[in-house]
Parts: sequence; C-alpha cells; structure tokens
Amino acid sequence: MKTHGQLIITDLLLYIIIITLITGIIIGFTYNINEKQSNTLNHHEIDTIAQNTINTLTMNTGTPTNWQDKNTDNIIIGLKHDENHSKLSYTKIEKLKKNPQLIQQLIPNNLNYELTLENSTHTIILAKNTPDLNKTNIYVKSKPV
Repeated sequence: MKTHGQLIITDLLLYIIIITLITGIIIGFTYNINEKQSNTLNHHEIDTIAQNTINTLTMNTGTPTNWQDKNTDNIIIGLKHDENHSKLSYTKIEKLKKNPQLIQQLIPNNLNYELTLENSTHTIILAKNTPDLNKTNIYVKSKPV
C-alpha cells in the first residue's frame, strides 16, 4: 500500500515538472515573438522619421522661405533654394551648420543621428547627436538633389 502512494506522488511530481517545462517553453516563445514584433515596429518608426526628415529638408524651402535670414523661433527648416528648382541653398546649409539645434524640430532627442551632405569630393557634417558611442542600429538615407 505504501508503494502505491509513493508511485502516485512520484507520478504527480513528474507531471508537474513536465507541465512546468512546457509552460516555460511557451512563455519563452511568446516573449521572443513579442520582442521581434516590437523591434520591427521600432525599426519601421525610425526609418519613417529618417525618410520624413530627408524629404522635409530637400523638398521644401522652409517657412518662411527666407528662414536663414530670420532670428525667430517659429521657423520650419528646409534647404531647397526655391520652389521651381531642386537645388539646395548654400546659405541655408551654412545656417543649419552653424545652428544644428534647428534640426531638433524634425528629429526626436532620443535618437542618435548625423546629418551629412556629400558630393564626389566633399563631405559636410551639418548636425549630429551621437551621445551613444555603441551604435547598434544605423539607418542611412540618401537622396540625390
């Protein structure tokens, strides 16, 4: 009679261990799937911010159109020379280079970024915010103008 009770308790403990392992595996897989979905959404959000920033800078003249000559706080930056051409304005580029805080209205403070202009011979860094030196995800957006 004692052995029958011991067998039932042993079987019960074995079943509890098996159920605990299965539950742990299911929770682990669920966490992994949620983490991947969260990372995918985060990457998509950052990619959208980068694309919107480059489009805003290169496809509009800013508000007001001569914002580089004004010292007001209510401006929207844009580097396009005028609405009729796709050229960028050198004076607007210089103003942004001297005042890199202007880019903060387009890019959230919690993101690392470096805004550069390149041609075949020169690279100009306009603005950057890179306090985190351990860069794990780097997004590069290019747009010919």
